[in-house]
Amino acid sequence: MVKKNAALQSKLDKILTSVGQRKKRKAGGSRARGKRVGGARIMGVLADPRADAWDRLLRDPCSGNLAAPCYAGTDSGYLVRTIDQWSPTAVTGGGLTIGATYQADYIAEYTPSNVGTTSGLLYYGSGVGASLTLLGTGFTNFVTGTTAVRYRPVASCIKWIPMGAYSVRSGMVGMGISPGMVFSVGSSSTAGNALTLAQRIAPNGGEEHEARWLPSAVDENFTTNGTVSAQAGSVFVVLRGVDGAAYSTTQIGFNGYFEFTTVWEWLPAQGAGIAVAPKAPVPYTSQQVLGTISDLGAYIFKGARTAGRIVGVINGAMEGVETILAGGVRQRGYRPPPMLLR
Repeated sequence: MVKKNAALQSKLDKILTSVGQRKKRKAGGSRARGKRVGGARIMGVLADPRADAWDRLLRDPCSGNLAAPCYAGTDSGYLVRTIDQWSPTAVTGGGLTIGATYQADYIAEYTPSNVGTTSGLLYYGSGVGASLTLLGTGFTNFVTGTTAVRYRPVASCIKWIPMGAYSVRSGMVGMGISPGMVFSVGSSSTAGNALTLAQRIAPNGGEEHEARWLPSAVDENFTTNGTVSAQAGSVFVVLRGVDGAAYSTTQIGFNGYFEFTTVWEWLPAQGAGIAVAPKAPVPYTSQQVLGTISDLGAYIFKGARTAGRIVGVINGAMEGVETILAGGVRQRGYRPPPMLLR
């Protein structure tokens, strides 16, 4: 009987060992496969719902659910979404006919971390078809008021929204993103030169003109009104030959406007009666989240992780319509890097 029990125990041990090995292999395979997002396998990072929520917000700042960023440190704050609009105008030397349609150039760069300063929005709107003179302004919204003592951007985007009749719509729209400010106070440029810096170029009104902002290392730090950082993440729009109407003999109002949407993490000022407590950071950094992006162009300009076949089919089907709406201009596409980046 003892020998028989020993034999049974030996067989049972072998069965348990075999089952355990199969479970380990299965678990290991699951970990190795990770999570599939947009056709690419993401190793663990976006499997965390906190990192995934921020990734979704980066891709859809306008309507995505508010989510805390994967920034370093134990800082914490409250989240708020603001929307600002800007109607651009171009200044000429005179001789315009009020109400007549003209084509003009414009450049606008938005840097969320500098929102409360004249470097928050840099724009070149003085001059038509030649050198544009740099001007600058800031926004007055919730985070620049007295309620928030400090703030930092979590997600943001810039949009160019064309208006007016299709019969007069013209020009090209270039959009881009930069880990630091592209333009600086006191500089000058032309729309032609600035257009070479854009990563996405399309006919005016030929598609949704939107560029999603991505944070630089500077943007992870809380900032205050009056603080300017040239290394903060920026997005910009270039209008070249875009239609507008003269509302005086020297100024052209473009047939469209810019919209700036930003999600902020903010800290209340003393006396507001709102407490903030530190919290443990997410075990993934912003670089790890951004490192999961396989198609940066699709991510920034379409809010998708990969362009995919569906996007290509849609682009092909819409090209005829876009040609009509854009006055026959057909150039469109992502601009590849001009040289090898390491």
